Amino acid sequence: MMGIMPTIEKSEGDKTPALVLHREPFLRLLREYQKIGRVFYPVKSNSAREILTLVRDSGAGFLVSCPFYLDALIGLGVGADKILYDNCAAEGEEIKRVCAAGVRFFYTDSGEHAAEVKAHTPHARFLIKVSAEPATGKRGKYGVVDFSALEEQLSGAGALDGFGFYIPDSSFCAETLEKELDFIFSRTSSKRLMLNIGGSLKGLLHGQRERSLLASHRERGFFEEVLLEPGRNLLNPCIVMETRVMKRRTLNGVERLHVDASIYSGLMDVYIEGKKLIIRTEGGAGDTPYEVYGKTSDSADFLGVHRLPENLAAGDKLLIADCGAYCRDMDQAYGGAKRLAFRVFH
Repeated sequence: MMGIMPTIEKSEGDKTPALVLHREPFLRLLREYQKIGRVFYPVKSNSAREILTLVRDSGAGFLVSCPFYLDALIGLGVGADKILYDNCAAEGEEIKRVCAAGVRFFYTDSGEHAAEVKAHTPHARFLIKVSAEPATGKRGKYGVVDFSALEEQLSGAGALDGFGFYIPDSSFCAETLEKELDFIFSRTSSKRLMLNIGGSLKGLLHGQRERSLLASHRERGFFEEVLLEPGRNLLNPCIVMETRVMKRRTLNGVERLHVDASIYSGLMDVYIEGKKLIIRTEGGAGDTPYEVYGKTSDSADFLGVHRLPENLAAGDKLLIADCGAYCRDMDQAYGGAKRLAFRVFH
């Protein structure tokens, strides 16, 4: 599914910048992922109440990384049995609090962490988070490379539910997926467990080779159930950021637009990944090149060069596609940047 670029309707609270979720495309895409496996939505990718409610009502689960998000889900009536807790470096008080809330399903990458969880909730179940470094060459924050001792510890206690890994967008392809699957299943004696996949999951929707890899490993008995963590790939195609031109000016012979969003509104993707944002007006694209800047004074707050209509002026609306993940949960008030509003269109 390609990123949508609809016309934004007038609605209550017509302020910008705002994230606008298109409900039906979101639900359709969520159902597509649910056909592949059991979904655990990563709450950190966008914790808007409206999104969490849609995910809850779909029957999907939630991947949670801190007590703040856990409290938000409990407030929505989400049961602890729908939560996979993902913080392998959590402090003791955090682990105690999460276990007291009834959570029994955890990611782990060390024997010490697993033992501490078991001390608070003896019936805890675990997925071993395996490092993707052998497949991608990139070191991640979490994930164990040599998991044999941890597997033996959890299997011996009857607490191992399976394995999981995270491959980022920049590295996810059929080749890295195959390497990671082969790396895990050539080293484990455990069979018929769960396999949890996080990161860029677009290939699992549309890539024949990726789907075939999963099917072949499943048929060989390496795992019985697939779990998925669709965050960025679920949100970005279904959310548009609405912003407006604050000022247009010519500087050093170059047309510039200053808009009321910024990299500190979660558009940091353009900085971290070198991502090309998709910016249009309500009337479509244009032929005049503009350098587009956010509203802060930071020199890094540059959103790229975009071709837009020649007659743009202050107050005109702009739409930014493919940026719905992490915008809301990463935004900051740096330099007076506004907090993002959130709306849902059907």
